[in-house]
Amino acid sequence: MKGIAIMLMIANVFFMFMNFLKGIWDWTFHFGNGGLVAFIRFANGLGKAYSVMYILIYILEISFIIILNRFLKKQGIGKGYHILILLLSFLPVVNLFLFYIIKRKLNQQLFAYSEMNGARSDRKIVVIWILMILLITYIFIILPFLTFYVNIPELVSEAAYYSHISIVVTDSCFLVISFTWFLYYLEFKRMLGKVDLTHTPVNNNELLDS
Repeated sequence: MKGIAIMLMIANVFFMFMNFLKGIWDWTFHFGNGGLVAFIRFANGLGKAYSVMYILIYILEISFIIILNRFLKKQGIGKGYHILILLLSFLPVVNLFLFYIIKRKLNQQLFAYSEMNGARSDRKIVVIWILMILLITYIFIILPFLTFYVNIPELVSEAAYYSHISIVVTDSCFLVISFTWFLYYLEFKRMLGKVDLTHTPVNNNELLDS
């Protein structure tokens, strides 16, 4: 679990870097700044690496949730969740709610077990959750509605103008999200230093046998 937490920290650092480059590329492209032509070509070539990194973080998150859930169940800290529910929480749309609910619950249980204050860690998850809901709502609901279903020319024109800015805002938002995830896993790693991951609880049968 600690190893995956470290890998997620490193992955989010790379993701922050790529979001930063993508933000500059989008700003330069949409606002016509021709002074960074070489950088634009370089940043534009990061598209495949960006997708690979996103998939890697997705896989690491699945592994992290499964291992954390298994540890909590093994230690008798909580009932945990069925593996199918964990996998379901990563499906599109569903993950916008179920993933964060499960993540918060497991996180709260482990922090309580470690006797550390998990309020800051919990707030990080909530902040990311809110940002993701706002992003998805704007990108997939508000913007398409204004673009394709509103017949007021002035409103459509303003939406088209602000859509350029919104791309940069979206990049900035993902940069904040990846940075917040980095801080979350950094704090999580520190908390793991106070938890005995190898401890196995003694059950009643073992006590009787002894």
